[in-house]
Amino acid sequence: MITPAIPGVLNMLNVCVKAKVKRVQLTSSIASVLSHTLKGIGLVMNEDNGSNVEFLYTKKPPTW
Repeated sequence: MITPAIPGVLNMLNVCVKAKVKRVQLTSSIASVLSHTLKGIGLVMNEDNGSNVEFLYTKKPPTW
C-alpha cells in the first residue's frame, strides 16, 4: 500500500506546485474530519472541517 501512495502524493504535490496552490491539507484518515455531518452531494471539505479535538476528548464518541 505504501509503494503506490508515495508516488501518488508526490504527483499531487507537484501538480499543486505547478498550479501555485497555497495550501494543501493531507489527512491520513477520514477520522480527522468525521465529527462533521455534511448533507447533500458534491460537497468539498477543507481545513475548516477538521474535527473538534476538544469535543472528541470530552465526549469520546463510540467511533473514536
